[in-house]
Amino acid sequence: MTKRDLIKNVAQAYPRFALREVEVMVDAFFASLTAALRRGERVELRGLGIFGVKERRAREGHNPRTGQGVRVAAKRVPFFKVAKELRARINARATDRAEPRKRQAPTVVAPSTPKHVPPRPARR
Repeated sequence: MTKRDLIKNVAQAYPRFALREVEVMVDAFFASLTAALRRGERVELRGLGIFGVKERRAREGHNPRTGQGVRVAAKRVPFFKVAKELRARINARATDRAEPRKRQAPTVVAPSTPKHVPPRPARR
């Protein structure tokens, strides 16, 4: 889904807002999220997840083409941690939503014979 698709979906879900108004709202959301992350704040959206910033130390890397060492500067990297509720929604099947899934008893499998069985001695 692209930003344009998101704007269209929100506009269809809320027809009382014009497409331009929805676009302004979505842009304001992203601007607010970016500003909070820039300040080093954590943004938690219940049921969706947590946006945050991790500090990466300066390190010595390498150029994969030449193998030569390269100095990589310290930087701040945004990250997203998915909420348990969203993870459960994504992994749920249509039948799971109707009724809770029942646990099945583990299946017992007989041990298999080794692949190489030495020959038996001949009887006399």
